[in-house]
Amino acid sequence: MDRLLRTSLYRALLKSPTRKVVSENRLRNYFHDFAQQVTAIGDDTDALSALRILNYTHVQFHSLLRRVSEQGTPPPHYLSRFIVMTIEFIRMEKELLYYRLEHPQYFISGSAPQSPLYWSKEHSAISVSEILCGLDRMTPKPLLLADGTAAPFNLVVRVFEDTLHVKLGDPTDVKRRVLERKKDRTKFTEALLYSLNREE
Repeated sequence: MDRLLRTSLYRALLKSPTRKVVSENRLRNYFHDFAQQVTAIGDDTDALSALRILNYTHVQFHSLLRRVSEQGTPPPHYLSRFIVMTIEFIRMEKELLYYRLEHPQYFISGSAPQSPLYWSKEHSAISVSEILCGLDRMTPKPLLLADGTAAPFNLVVRVFEDTLHVKLGDPTDVKRRVLERKKDRTKFTEALLYSLNREE
């Protein structure tokens, strides 16, 4: 159950409050490896066991976040950011597992039909990410599951990747890359608005 607590990411974050702080670049690499391990657990482990592992890890990272925030001497801000990113990633993977339990028919291996649509290379992949982030931040959510609940963002990303044959990357990074843009955050959205409002 504690297999994800033996990862380099967790061990580095756990030691940072009392020892030398790990660099941001190294934590980024650790996070990438951690995300791959979480994905592998979801893909290769039965859903119930995977959920137990993720729940246990979720609790431990929340505890770690409280510990870091209660320090007398504040640590580098990126430590908390990586902990929050990890918690969010685990949450999204848990939502995907719940969805797999509720709708197993969508996860049956087989030769699924290929989408005939492709995202044009004339437009960057981050334009798709921009659209998805905008949809995800809307209230109420426009993308729903069959039971009427909001579709998890990581599921939306994967469906759009498969449908448009475009690589967007890790769902947590998809949001970060869009929302951290200092300018042109809505570049593609503004181009859409211009096209819609343009008189023929």
